[in-house]
Amino acid sequence: MLRETVLFAEIAQFWPRSDEPLSPHLATLVQRAIREFPASSRVWLMYGDFLSISHVDDHSPTTVNNVVAAYRQALALDPACADAYQELGFVYDLRCQDAPAAEAAFRAAIAFGAGVHSYYGLARALAQQGRQHEACQVLTDGSCPYASEPTIQELLSEIRDGMWSLP
Repeated sequence: MLRETVLFAEIAQFWPRSDEPLSPHLATLVQRAIREFPASSRVWLMYGDFLSISHVDDHSPTTVNNVVAAYRQALALDPACADAYQELGFVYDLRCQDAPAAEAAFRAAIAFGAGVHSYYGLARALAQQGRQHEACQVLTDGSCPYASEPTIQELLSEIRDGMWSLP
């Protein structure tokens, strides 16, 4: 575990911040992590994240399948990995435009303790399916521990104002 932790610390040094370009060394480190720790759900989650950021504008089936496969491998190794479910939810939502699959992934993420981003994603997925009332319920105080967060309040306002209504 120590070697894995040390490698993760090194990867973190090269992980891009905001709009920074990817370091060529990052790909080498990520591949090394996969080779050395193939049974680590944390490594597969990070690999999925790496594929997502390194192919951010690529929505081709091959790229999407590779990203999904990485997150699914993380879940195969740790079926309670909330982060992997959350990231799958965003892949299904933003890259696949598959709101029902995104909904299922976000619900699983929340069930395993995910945070504000999963509530946000779940509400988006519900609204995209024409279920605005349910989306609003997900974001309110009784259901969402992050109801006071600005991003949640903004999305709730958009849904209530009809910005997420289907044509």
